[in-house]
Amino acid sequence: FESGGLWGGFGPATSTAPGFLSYYEEGTWSPASAGVGSLITGTATFSDAKYTRIGRKVFATINIISGLSISSNNSNVWYGFTTTGLPGVTVSSQFGGSAMLWFVGLSRQRCIAIDVVSGADTYAAFGFESYSAGGSLSGQSITLYRVGFSYDIV
Repeated sequence: FESGGLWGGFGPATSTAPGFLSYYEEGTWSPASAGVGSLITGTATFSDAKYTRIGRKVFATINIISGLSISSNNSNVWYGFTTTGLPGVTVSSQFGGSAMLWFVGLSRQRCIAIDVVSGADTYAAFGFESYSAGGSLSGQSITLYRVGFSYDIV
């Protein structure tokens, strides 16, 4: 549609025309191990990390996280990854999202949460209770698919 000489649904950051978004951006980012976690070992490989920013809201995804294993059949298994390259992340950012977790050796899957984590370094984390997944998970390889989370730029 046209408004004030602009076509479509995107306008400059100063646009006040109705129906125009104040900001839109798509890009890639570079997650890596944050060096924090509990009961997970291995070297993570991150595949196809992308984000979309609409106004102050950012939606981030990682297609696959692989290369990790569970070191003990216990509760409170978690692993942190950096948010390097995501726009507007601060130590007070509130992340929320989900992922599909695949237990390779057990041929089982489970949906898990991406938790809020903040501290001296900025990172996001996933966590789950390994003993509640059915069967021993000690030594099992895990792969996460379609990791997705969002946050607001403050």
